[in-house]
Amino acid sequence: MKRFILMAVCLAGLTACSGRTALPPPVPENEAARRWEAFEALSERSAVPSVLSGSLRFGPVNDTRRVTYLLWSNGRPPVRLDVQAGVGTTVAKVLAADGRVLLFLPEDNKAYTGEDEPDRALRSLGLPLPLSLADMTAFLEGRYAEALQNPQVERYHASADDAENVVYIVRSERGKSEVTLSPQALPVRWRQHPGWDVRMDFDDVTRLPRKVEGVLPGGNGTVRPEGDAYRMVLLIKERRQPERFPPAELQLPLPAGVIPRSLDTD
Repeated sequence: MKRFILMAVCLAGLTACSGRTALPPPVPENEAARRWEAFEALSERSAVPSVLSGSLRFGPVNDTRRVTYLLWSNGRPPVRLDVQAGVGTTVAKVLAADGRVLLFLPEDNKAYTGEDEPDRALRSLGLPLPLSLADMTAFLEGRYAEALQNPQVERYHASADDAENVVYIVRSERGKSEVTLSPQALPVRWRQHPGWDVRMDFDDVTRLPRKVEGVLPGGNGTVRPEGDAYRMVLLIKERRQPERFPPAELQLPLPAGVIPRSLDTD
């Protein structure tokens, strides 16, 4: 069993002497370890072909816009994403493969390419996501630890919002963040330091995400120069597990004469 560092919490002096709100009770070490191991076990879902569809609302907190999406893959990259605004109007086609994204805008007849990272290509085009498209797909398909780069626990404490939840301060290749687990070991919140604050709702039967809502505070590399906070609300309305897609259905051919513009920066 992994070793955990138990955070010391003293309740007595805080309430009696200072009048401040009491901190949540400490989390027993065995319960914290059990819950994290359950989270890791829950994350070990097989990567299988899937099709997800729903709606996505994104933009500055007070000025979001709504689109619908269709997301499909064989469980691993390449991943395809089509975004529609209105009935039958495709505004973006995206391919994520080999750590990069290719994005085609049919209305402009323009294409862009760049790294599949949350602070790179898609954000520069006004579509900020808390994870890369490949990792976001893994998360929506229930491979939570993989999507969060297999984080390692540094310490933990009870949640101030809900004492039944446990907040784990973790570290991964993406740096330090917080993962909040429910009593069912579901990741109901993920918060970067600094960066996105993301909350998740889950289906009671499948224990897969049905809603992902995140806020990127202003001043953290948002796509607007003035640094307005950004909001994203992703709803999963339908899931399907089709037969394996042939390679042609996971490609993104461009019209003749369209050359992708690189969004990579030094």
